[in-house]
Amino acid sequence: MITLSCEINKVPVTVILDSGANCNVIGGGVVNEVGLKIDDTSDTKIHNPISVFDVLGVIHEIEISILSQGPKWKHVKITDNFVSNEPQLEFVLLLGQPWFQENAMKLDIPNKTLTLLDGTNIPLVIVRENKPPTQGNESVDNYFEMIKVYATVLGIDLDNQDLKGTFFDGLSLDNKKEAIRFGVKRSLNEIVKHLNRISSGFTDIEKFQFGSLKQGNDSIIDFYRKLKKYYKLLGNDEERHLKNHFIRGLSRDNQLEAGRCGLDLPLDELVARLNTLTITTNMSNKKIPASMQHNLSIKEKCLKNVFIAGLNSNNQLLAEKYGKDLPLEELVKLLIRNEISIERDPPPPYPP
Repeated sequence: MITLSCEINKVPVTVILDSGANCNVIGGGVVNEVGLKIDDTSDTKIHNPISVFDVLGVIHEIEISILSQGPKWKHVKITDNFVSNEPQLEFVLLLGQPWFQENAMKLDIPNKTLTLLDGTNIPLVIVRENKPPTQGNESVDNYFEMIKVYATVLGIDLDNQDLKGTFFDGLSLDNKKEAIRFGVKRSLNEIVKHLNRISSGFTDIEKFQFGSLKQGNDSIIDFYRKLKKYYKLLGNDEERHLKNHFIRGLSRDNQLEAGRCGLDLPLDELVARLNTLTITTNMSNKKIPASMQHNLSIKEKCLKNVFIAGLNSNNQLLAEKYGKDLPLEELVKLLIRNEISIERDPPPPYPP
């Protein structure tokens, strides 16, 4: 907090300098104590990064006395002062950007000096005992705005390493962990941007990059297609990495099935087998007439007919042409090879 020695009507007043504030504010307690009168009542609100303050009114002009080097008292006018009854401002005069534009030439924090337009030097008092903010239940954005205000009060910029440490110390536990994972040596703005992205949720392609994309409610085929699409977008070309991503992202049950099928299988073959297992399981959970329950060949035929009936028109044509005499599992493999090898030469369909 940056302050200076000030009097109004020979009454000492606490002054805070804030070049980032867009207006001058005087507390209602100060107005009453020094005998000022409000010129115009107002329902205006003062917006700061954290909250909104109600305004009681406006005092168009106040003459203050500031102690300059010498020491001598320098008389300065403040125009358009908003009167607030907020507790934190009740006994404070806050000089914001309008006052700096009208009166100040240079703010020299290292030398604790404010130079007015006429060359008068005003000694400053810099108080660094302000309690730093903490995130609590606030969003990352709101907490960052609190940190900005804190930095302004201390007269430091956002690149200050101590400020970054203060920001980190005040984060919630989960966000501290995320900041560590991301890298605490990065700039404060980068960390904030990352935490905001985390809180809003990663996109699927970002999850893929971090190896955390899960199958969820996707079918085996849809999940495989999604992975392969992102794999190509990111310029990868090794099937081994794609296979690892695929297995890692499968549901627990499908991971177990993949292990039973054989993790050394080519990826296309593994996808085909898992998809066939899923279809078979889903169909077997449906009721089958009693006359078919003891006849596996009839059951297989029933499953195959139901499967073909649910295909799109293109796959139905392929199934009728190439898979009429194939077992269901082999037919599924054929169709999968046809879809995932669409860009290969010779063109599909491919024989089983």
